[in-house]
Amino acid sequence: MKKTLAQLKRDIHVGQKITLTGYRDIYNERMNRFGIPEKMQGERTVTHKDTTGFYMNSTPDDGKRGSFCGYPTALSLEYIDDTFIITERHHDSNEIIQVRTYTITA
Repeated sequence: MKKTLAQLKRDIHVGQKITLTGYRDIYNERMNRFGIPEKMQGERTVTHKDTTGFYMNSTPDDGKRGSFCGYPTALSLEYIDDTFIITERHHDSNEIIQVRTYTITA
């Protein structure tokens, strides 16, 4: 079922597990061949949430907030079932490209 940005903001909560399942760096095309960077791989836990985004940490017990993921604009989001995709316009071609795909796992 397709969902909205408002629903994503309601669905994200502290303690939840999120996995980055797709990654594309549109500013550095050479990174595409390496897939998801090692520091971004695996299941991560939401450690903090506010009105602009949420923080994820692979080791939530270390007291650090972790990596920040800002909420995209409504036009830059596809949210279906437990998967949300953040898109951006490519700086050269103006093509809309999927740059991050996350799956909510718990």
